[in-house]
Amino acid sequence: MSRNPLHGFRVERTQIGFIGHDLQRPECILAEPDGTLWVADARGGVVRIAPDGSQQIITPLTQEKALDASFEARYVEAKGSLPNGLCFAENGDFIIANWGTNALERMTRAGHLRTLYTEIEGRPLGKVNFPLRDSKGRIWFRAC
Repeated sequence: MSRNPLHGFRVERTQIGFIGHDLQRPECILAEPDGTLWVADARGGVVRIAPDGSQQIITPLTQEKALDASFEARYVEAKGSLPNGLCFAENGDFIIANWGTNALERMTRAGHLRTLYTEIEGRPLGKVNFPLRDSKGRIWFRAC
């Protein structure tokens, strides 16, 4: 039997802090080995938080001009985009459960967006969340 690598793992309260600022409805957080974090954001995209704390929002290229507007204007101009759950695609792109568009989408780190699914077997997806990709490349998600 292999040893559990988490056996004896502890975190001191003093090591816990906050990271990120000015995020809007940060829902799902992905972490990379180098410490980079990716966060779903209500401005219609994904925020990259670098290990040094600097941030950059990546939005679908069609939504770039919506970033400087009010929340309401961004939401309307972004055609209702509201990224919720995220997971990494096999190449590091993002699989996004989008509550605003009721779609499962794929977005590159450069902002190129492609809709993967809006329905299955003729039935609308509706709200989905918690996408994940398994070792065989299949995408799983939870219907809400």
